[in-house]
Amino acid sequence: MFQGSGQVKGNGHFELVQGAGGSLNGTTSFERTNYFETMPTHQLELALWLEADRMGSSSTPSTRSPWRTSATSSRTSGDSATTTCPTAPRSSG
Repeated sequence: MFQGSGQVKGNGHFELVQGAGGSLNGTTSFERTNYFETMPTHQLELALWLEADRMGSSSTPSTRSPWRTSATSSRTSGDSATTTCPTAPRSSG
């Protein structure tokens, strides 16, 4: 879900959100996966632009594969805790 889009390549989504003081992650359970972002209010325009670009870009089986593997692994192990994006840069803090 965050592996690049029409105008933001690679990990750029993470870099822009985190660089603006925001955070993002996801959780999985038996029937769903939730992705979420938290942004400072003065960064609303950036957040909306990033989401519109991400949602407007088509995804392919190859870009969904790491997410599917991560979600499937969490479900089969019974872990419904937060699952970190498999391609997300790790926070140093």
